[in-house]
Amino acid sequence: MNKALLANWIARLDRGEDRMCIKLLRKKYLGEKNFMQQKHARGASQFWQGLWKVGEWYKKGRGWKLGNGRQISFWDDVWLDECPLRIKFPAVYRICLDERISVAEASGKGWNLSYRRGMSEFELAEWRQMAEQVGRVTMGAGEDQMVWKLNKSGVFTSRSLYRLLMDSGVVDSCVMKIWEAHIPAKIKIFLWMAWKNRIQCAEQLVVRKWKGSEYCKLCGLTESIDHLIFCCPVAIIGFVQQWSILQERSAQEKLEGDLMKLKTNMAHCQAMA
Repeated sequence: MNKALLANWIARLDRGEDRMCIKLLRKKYLGEKNFMQQKHARGASQFWQGLWKVGEWYKKGRGWKLGNGRQISFWDDVWLDECPLRIKFPAVYRICLDERISVAEASGKGWNLSYRRGMSEFELAEWRQMAEQVGRVTMGAGEDQMVWKLNKSGVFTSRSLYRLLMDSGVVDSCVMKIWEAHIPAKIKIFLWMAWKNRIQCAEQLVVRKWKGSEYCKLCGLTESIDHLIFCCPVAIIGFVQQWSILQERSAQEKLEGDLMKLKTNMAHCQAMA
């Protein structure tokens, strides 16, 4: 609940309320920028650092109605359609040098942003699609207006953000079956890592700039998670052997349990006699 209440201060800053405390905070930390355009202020007050910590949650519900574009981040804010441009045009965003540019600055450049290199055919097609959309934008003269997307009224409420914070989202039923299984915790963690593709196999390590070989040391094929668990012939033999041992232990334990029950029943019968 504290996060939702703190986020209310961010909404008041973005709305530019005509109050002394809001004016002082804007003058000290923001100027003409919105809250999420600022860089993390080192040495700021504990109150401001608290606002910074809840900023990412606040950002999930915030959109903008375009005015002069000074407070709106071209890539990060929701101002054109219903998602940020960096999500809608990821290939172009990855090679863009103007990652923190505002809409006003982008418009002043004629929407011609700077890029690290020339574009591939796919990136060029995505850029043309983006250029077509932003080319239809008409800049206003007034201030940008914050719109809260989690309310039909468009006005921020702590309750709407609180609902977002408390919503667990979509539950993965397969993962839940892993955590609910009656098996040791270390096996649950291993199965979860396998399901989420988090096991540090060679294929994963190569992506992280590992200098070693991406091939399995046992059979010579590419070492992926699927290969380790399901495809490697040497690993399969090991799993089959372990399964056989577990089956034998299970059968032995069942036999011992049946013998114990038989002894108990015989002792009970003798006592009755």
